Amino acid sequence: AKCSVGAPDGLMLTLTGHISCVRGLAVSDRTTYMFSVAEDKMVKCWDLEQNKVVRHYHGHLSGVYACELHPSLDLLVTAG
Repeated sequence: AKCSVGAPDGLMLTLTGHISCVRGLAVSDRTTYMFSVAEDKMVKCWDLEQNKVVRHYHGHLSGVYACELHPSLDLLVTAG
């Protein structure tokens, strides 16, 4: 599956990595990272300067449908 980040005037970036539908995104205000969650049970950390996955998180037993970054701590919460 593709994860596309848009801009007001059009598409800026398409990232490929998940094998099923992406259901949530969280972009860090403090780093260059974006997190994506999908129906493939995976959470991925993308480095938006390198445009690639830098970390995979696993442990969900079914699809992951939501994610949220804490505003001041290095903490990502996911829900499936």
